[in-house]
Amino acid sequence: MAPFCHLGSKLCQCSTVFQHSLHHPKHQVLSESRVTVTGPNLRSSGIVMADVEQKDIEVAREDQERINKFSRLNMKYDELDEEITTMKTEVQNFKDAVDEIEGCMEADGILMKVGEAYTSVEEDSVMEKLSKLIDESEASLSKKSDEIESVKSELDSLKKLLYGKFGSSINLEK
Repeated sequence: MAPFCHLGSKLCQCSTVFQHSLHHPKHQVLSESRVTVTGPNLRSSGIVMADVEQKDIEVAREDQERINKFSRLNMKYDELDEEITTMKTEVQNFKDAVDEIEGCMEADGILMKVGEAYTSVEEDSVMEKLSKLIDESEASLSKKSDEIESVKSELDSLKKLLYGKFGSSINLEK
């Protein structure tokens, strides 16, 4: 493993400890992964310690498949979340329409826009249709909510497994 040290605002990586000591004579190499910096780049404490560890982690085929599955599930979760938000808005719009119809006291009845023309419809038929639409939308919403919970639990189990294997070397957060 090559030594690492912090030079001002950039990282230096030499291929060997010997090469590092030639290029940076003011740095004392403590180990192959730890270097003490002395000289003009000192902070007020007198010594700056850069402890940068390079990890070469083997990614097995199964792990790569788990990472890919996590990615696909994450995209599916986002899509389902967007669909659920849209469905909730749709259900609320239907409920608002029911409230408006119940509050309507027009002598002409209810005018419904069909294309570019308005036609008169009976209040009972509109209420039945809206009731049916609300029921269908809520059933669909319930199904999507169950599906997103299933995806969420699978994401959590994969996240736990992958963080257990790779630790901080992998970022699975959004």
